[in-house]
Amino acid sequence: MIDGSPVVAVFRPGIILPLAVLTGVVVLLVLDIGVAEPLIFPLAIAAWVVGSLPIFVSRGVAVIFTTDSFLVKRPLRRTITIPLRSIKSARIESSLLRIQLLIGGEMSWDVPDVEAVVYLLNKAAGQGLQVTPYAALRQNP
Repeated sequence: MIDGSPVVAVFRPGIILPLAVLTGVVVLLVLDIGVAEPLIFPLAIAAWVVGSLPIFVSRGVAVIFTTDSFLVKRPLRRTITIPLRSIKSARIESSLLRIQLLIGGEMSWDVPDVEAVVYLLNKAAGQGLQVTPYAALRQNP
């Protein structure tokens, strides 16, 4: 729950594949230098930590939908909250999410899974999202 509203959907980019590639590169580095070398493991750990920092920062964008708001959580910046009732429409413009507000302004972001985000925004524009709570679904199959 965010500000008393249930979370409907969360979109964030995956970090498993980039971290797996980084781990493979560090393992190849250790094998190339030699496992018997002194200080190879602290060097490998330091290389992995330094290499993983840009991955965590660049892939930190998250889009969160609640029943009445749309949140864009960006790395190293504050979270932007937009009430769904203030959104007029959403569209994709050169792989960016472009939101038109009822008050006339526009905003754009690079977000993960932009097609699904645009679909949910257009579905909820001006009214909010209507969801059935999970507990109600389990009680009434």
